[in-house]
Amino acid sequence: RDWSSDEAAWEAVLASGYNIILAPNSKMYLDQYQMEPHKDSKFRVQEGTVTLRATYSVAQLEGGDQVLGVQGCLWSEHFVEEEVLEYQLFPRGAAVAEVGWTAKHHASDFDDFLVRWRRHTSRLDRMGVRYYSGSYVGNL
Repeated sequence: RDWSSDEAAWEAVLASGYNIILAPNSKMYLDQYQMEPHKDSKFRVQEGTVTLRATYSVAQLEGGDQVLGVQGCLWSEHFVEEEVLEYQLFPRGAAVAEVGWTAKHHASDFDDFLVRWRRHTSRLDRMGVRYYSGSYVGNL
């Protein structure tokens, strides 16, 4: 990651010839807001927006054997309580897990993912996990 510039174009990343762990800022940085407008968030977090749809869309990036895996990044040094961490992690953490551990041809239907996610929320509710439950539509 080059912190001094904007995110590199996907074609340029592939052209480097290096093996890759996917962690694009626009899709995998979970410390950023999950929705717009940001004022709708329960908590104040890192500026920028990474929607659930954007996180799940990392499965659509074509990289062949160069792509070794994915990494969801959740910098928590400014979170003042555990609730913020859980809220920022879920449901996007579930999307990171699915695109990282599921064969690409099975991890391409966002609407199908939402069906599974909504079933999973009852388990999180029983465990007292706090998660974002607003609009999951969002932009890529």
